Amino acid sequence: MCKRIIGVVLLIGIMLNNSVSASGIFTDVKEGDWYHKGVNRLVEIGIVDGYEDGTFRPDDGIQADQFIKMVIVGLGYNEIENGSEYWASEYMKKARELKILKADDFAIYHGNYDYTRAITREEMATVIFHALIGKEATIADSQDAQKAYATLIKEYSILTDTTKTQITEVYAKGILTGYPDRYFKPYRTLTRAEATTVILRLVDPSERAIVVKPTKTINDVENADNENTVKLPKNKADFYRINPEMPVELYEYEYNQKARYDMDYFMTNRDLYNDLVYKSSYGGTGRQVLTKIKGYAKEYLDSVYNMDYTKDSVVIRDAIRYHITDSYAMQTYIDNIVQQMKGNKIVSIYEVLTDDSLVYQDQTGDIRIRGKFKIMYLSNTSGKAIMMDYETNKLHSMPIELNKWYEQDFEIKFANAFGQALWNRTEFTVNSEITIE
Repeated sequence: MCKRIIGVVLLIGIMLNNSVSASGIFTDVKEGDWYHKGVNRLVEIGIVDGYEDGTFRPDDGIQADQFIKMVIVGLGYNEIENGSEYWASEYMKKARELKILKADDFAIYHGNYDYTRAITREEMATVIFHALIGKEATIADSQDAQKAYATLIKEYSILTDTTKTQITEVYAKGILTGYPDRYFKPYRTLTRAEATTVILRLVDPSERAIVVKPTKTINDVENADNENTVKLPKNKADFYRINPEMPVELYEYEYNQKARYDMDYFMTNRDLYNDLVYKSSYGGTGRQVLTKIKGYAKEYLDSVYNMDYTKDSVVIRDAIRYHITDSYAMQTYIDNIVQQMKGNKIVSIYEVLTDDSLVYQDQTGDIRIRGKFKIMYLSNTSGKAIMMDYETNKLHSMPIELNKWYEQDFEIKFANAFGQALWNRTEFTVNSEITIE
């Protein structure tokens, strides 16, 4: 059995107090960029800073502790010094004192929250909402007003009940405006560029978007069933935190495995999340474990399909073996596939579209995740697709052209994922890859 070693990358030279560009001009922040004004203004007033190489890195994610520090300093608490053991400890303390930081808000995703992880847009909105309490009058202060401003958020209907009011209020105040497609995208992490815009609007109301109270309510919009609402899958009750960016059809395949395996029980994404929240031996809350599963699925696909088999095939073989059930027959099968790939000079790249909400557990206890898979062959002397799963994979042995994308739906099954009190391999082991019929 292999042990997974997780490397920890420390981000150096982050926010505040060591300005390397007093003018606020960075090599990667140019006039005309939508975040140019926000970055420069916050540099001028000492809320943000760049890196020693003269960059700001606007597209990088921003950690929760970094964002909370920006909020605290933006509210005028600029005398706080970094903590000795954990640099953000004093900022966290002040945020809790001001009731800006509440553990329950972050339990949506992580329970015992890791503040060094990139903050999500939903978590950001929650922090901003609490920062405004007692300082500004509430705009969406009645149920009718709440329902009116909710129409500004395309996926309002699938936000969690605990954050609907908070996100709507921040929209009503013009601090958030969403993306051009009118989605808020709560699951996405906040970028440094987005963070500067949000903080600038928090501390300077004149920079906020002008918001006119909509004449329709969310009930009117949803009842009309038009383009302003998210099309939810028919079996939406089976899923926790449906991602509106996922194609609806991925949720509408036969979800109960009885049709395929004559089983009367499966644990849905929602059931699995709730179950895992209370099982600390699984290494985290439900959200953390579901995210791990998605991550391991991508790592497995990376090891097979994002590869140049004209190079060291032994390295590729070992990478695939790391994720596969440890048996002699399976290892022999992997060796044969790798040799076939090498013999046909396979060089391929792939893309995968999946989400935590597409994870579930079948009656045998195996974990499955579904999604869409796209592959392009840059080199392939056989002229046919060569896939790890040749029995159920529709692309296997299909004639292909080079430099052309081919797509299919997929499911990956992880065996024995929850059969151990403490995992001793990769936590999740791929048993087989299954194409949805």
